Amino acid sequence: MATFPFRSRPVQSYKEPPRSFGASRDNGARKHAGCDLYAPVGTEILAVEAGTVTRGCYLFYDVVFALEVTGASGRVVRYGEISAAAPGIRLGSQVSEGQVIAHVGKMKTVAQSMLHLEMY
Repeated sequence: MATFPFRSRPVQSYKEPPRSFGASRDNGARKHAGCDLYAPVGTEILAVEAGTVTRGCYLFYDVVFALEVTGASGRVVRYGEISAAAPGIRLGSQVSEGQVIAHVGKMKTVAQSMLHLEMY
């Protein structure tokens, strides 16, 4: 897996709280399950590795959606807080590494638009 999910890296570090994996949420009641990559609404989201769409597009949080791709490695990548899947991307679709699969969405209750990225 070599492809970053955007064509360029965000200015804000996704390795530091509150954007990082494991950052505290809800006053410490839970931990962040992914990392948040801040980007403008509509930014293209690229598949980080080739695979099959195994779930999506489904309501994720607030008014944004998620899409899950299982790669040949067995890794599941969840792309959350998207506006919708790209044209032609649906359950069962085969995607190539670096292919545009979705676009960044915007929640109503959070000021910053982002891709919420999880890997399992």
